[in-house]
Amino acid sequence: MSLSKKQTDRALKNSIKDGSAYSAMEGITSTYSTPFALALGASNAEIGILSSVPNLFITLSQPFTGKYIEKRSRKAVCQNLSLIQRLIWLPILLIPLFFLKEGVWLFIVLLTLSHFILSFANTAWSSWMGKLVPERVRGSYFGKRNTIQSVFSFFTALLAGWILGLTKSLVGFSIIFFLAFIFGLISYFYLTKIPETSYKLENKKRSLNILKFIKEFKKYSNFYPFAIHMSLLSFAVNIASPFFTVYMLNIMGIGYEWYAIVVATEVLVRIFMQRYWGKLSDKFGDKNIMSLCNVLIVFYPFFWLFVSNVLQLILISIFAGIAWSGFDLTTFNYLLDITPPDRRPSYIANYKMIVGISLFIGPLIGGFLSQYISNLTIFWLNGLQILFLLSFILRGITTAYGLPRLKEVRAKEDLPVSNVFLKAFTVYPIRGITHDLIYVQQRLTSWERKISKKIKI
Repeated sequence: MSLSKKQTDRALKNSIKDGSAYSAMEGITSTYSTPFALALGASNAEIGILSSVPNLFITLSQPFTGKYIEKRSRKAVCQNLSLIQRLIWLPILLIPLFFLKEGVWLFIVLLTLSHFILSFANTAWSSWMGKLVPERVRGSYFGKRNTIQSVFSFFTALLAGWILGLTKSLVGFSIIFFLAFIFGLISYFYLTKIPETSYKLENKKRSLNILKFIKEFKKYSNFYPFAIHMSLLSFAVNIASPFFTVYMLNIMGIGYEWYAIVVATEVLVRIFMQRYWGKLSDKFGDKNIMSLCNVLIVFYPFFWLFVSNVLQLILISIFAGIAWSGFDLTTFNYLLDITPPDRRPSYIANYKMIVGISLFIGPLIGGFLSQYISNLTIFWLNGLQILFLLSFILRGITTAYGLPRLKEVRAKEDLPVSNVFLKAFTVYPIRGITHDLIYVQQRLTSWERKISKKIKI
């Protein structure tokens, strides 16, 4: 069905409310999944499995996801599966109370099921939102939405860390996961209030299997290099990403309270940067901003080679918040830009399949490598720091290979990364500060005139 402007505006507001409540849930479940596994006694190899196995099942399901969604209402698929995904956290929060002996592997199984179902729901959601959000405001809208989401994620991450520090037991995880479950139900409520957009029930000929999908690569030339680049980059990132938490909690021993502050710092920076990146992506194009943030992401594991205290962790989190906020926003928008609307579910599903292979292999290899190098020393680096160095090198190689092969879609010109960097971090911030100073000066002058008139009277 076709929505009026009033209906669309109401739907977009409900989408923000849904996303805010879900981010409150995600701020707990995503942030504290690895700490929960570590508290249950998981090894580095099991942490790698925890991060990789869910992606294996997601990857295997992708050839069927697009077909399944194209034949059904996007809203119905997203709504029903989202509810099931939230309900899975009920048995998870019972693990510390009743299933402690087999807790690690039971948690891996349930988390895998949660991610598997959520993958279907997210593919439907992406297609649904792609039709709902007008293209001309896509960057600024998702920038605003992500900013508000980050606020809720920030507070729940801090709250959960405070609860864990106060309880100092596994029961604390049951408490915070129950809180996450409540936020998930609130998210589901607002999700049901968003109307369906127009869609076509696709027949078998319209559904894209993987062979037909490969044949269409040439037609949509931007999609193939983007999918390959994101796959390689995901491997380079995820070979080390699950173990930053392990390094903070097990090696540095910073505790849940400081861990919460470090995580919340990154979220807070995302809050301030999301709308800024959204406006810049509308102006310069998604690919240009994505390339800039991609280059920044390369250096993230490099900084971990020198970290020794909490203050340095907070500084690294600030850097991560700047880089990842822009990258996550623009990669999602760029994917919408380069996929045909009528085939979007199939393209998104196959994209997830390609990237999902790396999301599975990366943490798995990283987990077993971290076990092997735990007692190894190279120069001043030892254990997990060697893994971080490997991630830094792989990110650099992948970025140098992949970025030149991507093309801008929405902007009139494809700018060099150095040019975008200069404008993003010098020209526009200075222009914004100058604008604010002029505004303040005008207000002061206005107040001065009013005061002068009163004195004369």
